[in-house]
Amino acid sequence: MKQEIMKEKMIIFCKELGLAKVMVDEYTVRYVNSLEILVFELLEKLDLNELEPSDGCGLGFRRAILEYDDLAEIDSLYVAACEIDSFYSNECQSWD
Repeated sequence: MKQEIMKEKMIIFCKELGLAKVMVDEYTVRYVNSLEILVFELLEKLDLNELEPSDGCGLGFRRAILEYDDLAEIDSLYVAACEIDSFYSNECQSWD
């Protein structure tokens, strides 16, 4: 169940990344593309049951968004990043 919730949060984040691409400059779009690739890789690991449980840390998406001011200003993107990190950190210390 936790893996399904995590997957849903990642899909929402990925959609927000797609929406952000039309709001930022070309340089930031390349950064967003790299974040999308990372999300797809993590989704694949989830599907294959290969994503390691959290050790209490997040996945770093919140910080990744904060590194770019124009991304940090997109509230829905920031909230989606925080949702993933918080859920993974607090709820996914085991997949039971």
